[in-house]
Amino acid sequence: MGNPIAAQVTWLVLSRVLLAGGHITLVVRSFDPSHPGERTIVLSVRAVREDPWRITGELALYFVLPGVCILLGFWVAFQRPRDPMAWLLLALMLTFPHIFESYKAEAWPPGWREAAMLYHVTLGSMLPPVMFLFGRFFPKPFAPGSFRSRLWRVTQWSMAVPFTVFALIGALESVIELNSFRKANVIERATHPLDGVMQVCAYLLIGSFFAAMARSAA
Repeated sequence: MGNPIAAQVTWLVLSRVLLAGGHITLVVRSFDPSHPGERTIVLSVRAVREDPWRITGELALYFVLPGVCILLGFWVAFQRPRDPMAWLLLALMLTFPHIFESYKAEAWPPGWREAAMLYHVTLGSMLPPVMFLFGRFFPKPFAPGSFRSRLWRVTQWSMAVPFTVFALIGALESVIELNSFRKANVIERATHPLDGVMQVCAYLLIGSFFAAMARSAA
């Protein structure tokens, strides 16, 4: 069609007019000066049959699960408003549904889609540090001065805090990408060398939650 696709919103608008049985040719141009050039990709356009099981699964995953998590989290927080652990549980319940793609924020009106994307990506990326904090303080904190207390404190400052900053930058990148791939690529190129490190941090933060839960069950 010869249309430049410079943002996610542009692609969404163009994809709505595609007809099943045809194809679309994408010419991808690299913004990286160290890897210049173009690559051509041909995608077939196929119709998706309405499957009742798929629809049921999507309703359960994208509506029922988030609804139950949010209601449970707020119910506990309202029952024990002065308990920090209740609010930490609420944070955990709010983040968990967003590890899935809960909705298509790209299709929302301008302004709303940016706010929705920021909310969705931020909560989804906050799951590892929130699980770490939940494991550290629930059902009660480690004994002051103990080995576990010192170890979890070191993990907090060396992994949880940097991961949180990195995740917030990633959320900002997702919002910018809605309207400009080129601008978002500036952030992606700056943070890409840390992707592997942050992924390891995420696994360790989540693992610390299960380690803390095992300690509590012992």
